[in-house]
Amino acid sequence: MTAGTENQAQGAVEPRTGEPGVPQPAIPAAEPSMPRFGVKQTFASLGHRNYRLWFTGQAASLVGTWMQFTAQGFLIFQLTHSPAFLGYVGFASGAPVWLFTLFGGIASDRMPRRNLLLMTQTTMMILAFVLAALTFLGHIQPWHVVLLAFGLGVANAFDAPARHAFVVELVDREDLGNAIALNSTMFNLATAIGPAVAGVTYAAFGPGWCFTINGISFVAVIAALLAMRLKLRNSLVPILPAGHRAISLNCYTAQFEPLPYLQ
Repeated sequence: MTAGTENQAQGAVEPRTGEPGVPQPAIPAAEPSMPRFGVKQTFASLGHRNYRLWFTGQAASLVGTWMQFTAQGFLIFQLTHSPAFLGYVGFASGAPVWLFTLFGGIASDRMPRRNLLLMTQTTMMILAFVLAALTFLGHIQPWHVVLLAFGLGVANAFDAPARHAFVVELVDREDLGNAIALNSTMFNLATAIGPAVAGVTYAAFGPGWCFTINGISFVAVIAALLAMRLKLRNSLVPILPAGHRAISLNCYTAQFEPLPYLQ
């Protein structure tokens, strides 16, 4: 064997795997496991005691609220026979949400959310019972309905931001998405069930009972809030310099703080 033939034979030796510079054989990637879906996963957030209380109480309250929204529309038309007053009631209940929700969000960040929810839910309960009493006594006037609808809208403007943010305090981080999904399901079911129950109740017993049922429904969510055992959350209020005894909050400035993040 000549020297050239010997060099060719040596060059034909197959390289071993694992040596530097030698490409390794491709290892097939493992197929990702598909998430398992079942009853336990669908209602995972209900495993938390605080969220179970919240879900039960809020479900009853939302059905009652939609009963009142529906019944007050029927009632104002029955009193006035004017389609315009239907618009007045809708505007009176919707305008405060547009005007004061930003302030409601500020309040939700500056004070314990359970305390804020107790105040808003109690206010809405009182408004419902006042409307029911006026209806039962036969003293109800169109301006009563419009004024009480406006009051309900103001309370809802402070209630809604706290209600949405409050879920974070009720479940663990891994169940937060599930809790938000269940909240949305609960709200959408209430928009279907509440008006249907209101129509039957209005036709059978009159508008006063629709408002009374709504007032009673707030007892469920208030009792649920009082029964919760919550962990202490970190305050979002900045620490004040020494010598300051009260928190000074400029709502007109604070409500525009999130706007730079919209860019």
